[in-house]
Amino acid sequence: MAATILPSTSSNRIQPPRHKIAFISGPLEPEPTYFDQYYTKRIDEAIVNGHSFILGPSYGIDTIARTYLLARVAPVRIAIYLYEKEAITARRRFKAFEEAGGRVVIAGRNHTARDEAMTRASHYDILRYRTEEECREIYGTQYRRRVSGTEKNEIRRKAGVGLVWTEPSANPADLKS
Repeated sequence: MAATILPSTSSNRIQPPRHKIAFISGPLEPEPTYFDQYYTKRIDEAIVNGHSFILGPSYGIDTIARTYLLARVAPVRIAIYLYEKEAITARRRFKAFEEAGGRVVIAGRNHTARDEAMTRASHYDILRYRTEEECREIYGTQYRRRVSGTEKNEIRRKAGVGLVWTEPSANPADLKS
């Protein structure tokens, strides 16, 4: 059977996002005040500005942020990214979320590939990771220096990975194709 080639129309072309998309990430075991101290102000600003949000399925900041967002925005503004194994083991946790209009995106074979996909699909990060000093205080002699997943997200963004936002033109002549 021959393939059908559709003419390029606004309905079948990939459209750029109409608003900015924030990728939220952070520690798996935050202290009780951590989210309020480092996340709520930036998330609230993004909500007011009409931004959408990308999160992982992890406990800690991902779960706290998802709960916080769902109390304030429509699920359609939120996407939860899972990697392949999580799609099998954890997707059922998000059934009600999907039924309410939220998106679940399957991306990558592991958490690093999933996180990279989230960086690529977003314009900016709302994140914080603990400093080495904070980690030493929490973990004591068990502390081992490592680069956290959240820090890797920041490194990718600084290397130029992710969407670039361009402000819509105010000049009608610039809008002609």
